[in-house]
Amino acid sequence: GDEVVLRPVGVSPPPFTSIEWKDEPNIAIQWDENDDVMYYRHFRGTPSNLIRNHSGVYIPQINGVKGKPVELKIISPVPVPTLSASCDADTCVLKCDGNTAGVEMVTYKWKSDDAELPISSKEYTIEKVISAFSCELKNPVSQETSEPVANPFHTSMCDASSFLVCCGRGNSNDIDTK
Repeated sequence: GDEVVLRPVGVSPPPFTSIEWKDEPNIAIQWDENDDVMYYRHFRGTPSNLIRNHSGVYIPQINGVKGKPVELKIISPVPVPTLSASCDADTCVLKCDGNTAGVEMVTYKWKSDDAELPISSKEYTIEKVISAFSCELKNPVSQETSEPVANPFHTSMCDASSFLVCCGRGNSNDIDTK
């Protein structure tokens, strides 16, 4: 995991003599002007290498005054997606896959010849006119893009080991485009 900086909202300006962050009723982090920062419970050691268990609502108490709650949400990064195709004589359905189990707030984005397409679903149906595709998985903490894949309809891409179905030489099957 990464590191986090908790910032209180609506707090009086320094000088600070003490700061506590609580995930009620427990103290998570504590500091006073005469001591080092102390980390408790799941923050033991330092607020880095964060995991999902660190998610929660934390309430600052600065110089003895309780502040507004701050929500900390730990979001896992997205994986690098892969593209697969299922084709017939006229169209191919491209599918953008990646193991998103436990990954939150994932969005899909499609590109064709490096231009973003107005498609935000996991699958995209293509025709013969575009030359190459890629897809992207994105969430608030990360973004990953698949390798570009040539349009299976372009006969110059056909050979004995790939795209035989998409080039009009077979039945519809899932084909790994890598």
